[in-house]
Amino acid sequence: ALKSTLYFVHVSGGLVYKLEGDSLLRLDRSFVHKMQINSTILPYNDTILRYGGYGFWSHRNFFTYFSEKTKEWEVIPPTGSQEVPRGQQDAQLTVDGHYLYMYSGHTLDRVNPLQTIPSKTIWRFDMKRRRWEHLGEVSKDYHGLYLMAHMGDKILYLDQHKPLYILADPVHNRLVYYARKPEFKNAVALDRTQYRYRSYYRDSTFYLLTRILEGGSEPFKGRVRYELVPFEEFLGTPISVEPMYTKTGFPWVPAGSILGAAALLGLVYYMRRRYQEKNKLVVSEKDVRYKRQRLDMDPKSLAVLNLLLRSSGEVPSQKVLDLVENPNLNPDHNMKVKNQLIDNLNFRFRTLLDLEKDLIHDARSEEDRRMKVYRIEKSYFLVR
Repeated sequence: ALKSTLYFVHVSGGLVYKLEGDSLLRLDRSFVHKMQINSTILPYNDTILRYGGYGFWSHRNFFTYFSEKTKEWEVIPPTGSQEVPRGQQDAQLTVDGHYLYMYSGHTLDRVNPLQTIPSKTIWRFDMKRRRWEHLGEVSKDYHGLYLMAHMGDKILYLDQHKPLYILADPVHNRLVYYARKPEFKNAVALDRTQYRYRSYYRDSTFYLLTRILEGGSEPFKGRVRYELVPFEEFLGTPISVEPMYTKTGFPWVPAGSILGAAALLGLVYYMRRRYQEKNKLVVSEKDVRYKRQRLDMDPKSLAVLNLLLRSSGEVPSQKVLDLVENPNLNPDHNMKVKNQLIDNLNFRFRTLLDLEKDLIHDARSEEDRRMKVYRIEKSYFLVR
């Protein structure tokens, strides 16, 4: 649906139809060129996009859009990119503002053009700057999962073997796991061998495609219906969280990894400090320790953590940026480095302390709503 209107796009490329009343109106001046078979089709700002696709023993690695002016499919050249992904089909795409995240497609074997292999990379395309950015390697194989619902900037999958729901959130680099509730066991995930349709999500509500069991327990005979279920009711409370991908340039150190043992002090002094430090992260200007063991933390992360903990109130985002800024990088890249650093700290603290919440939060300043600020929950820390 686009602009409250249904459009129909040929799966192999070219044809575009629009639903008007009870009739289909053809819009394009194109043809079925079969060069974008199994491309990924999605709406973006009132425009129909498609990415990748297969044809003539090769894969596309660019976006095209349907132009209402020319009535043809036009290419979006990635002119701001220094590198581009390999061409893919069946890629998963999510949208967050002017960013498009792409992962989990199939690409051709470099030697054998008759063989496809699963892609394990994740990329982000900036529509404003026309630039690809390689984010890293995904930590999970999505090709064996069933797509439950596309949620704009997230995708919900079903792992039938667990059984679990997995919410992929590339914007925040996390996978959130939910237990599959028995009362929704008949909700249908996308399986092209059985169904042409799937469940949908909009405005915090799932439109669940659900199998109808005759007599309450008879075998499924192909009858389905849609049920409206709120997000919280369907998924409930997360049971675990992990990173979705290993970030390029920022290798993830396994959260909670501990290096070395802290030197023993005198017995009385040691016991006193041990009591104070129980179940808390001890932060000094030199290091961070947990249960008397030192954590491996880079200097910039340590400086940001000390800034947040030693400030009396909210900390302006610019102060955090000043600590991590690299004069050789552009402002957008520096902003990305800062956000990744905060995400890394939150992930380590959640894992180490077995929490389901972030300890570092961003918000608008109470004094000036135009300013972004950071706050940290200090009760989990002991500052030396």
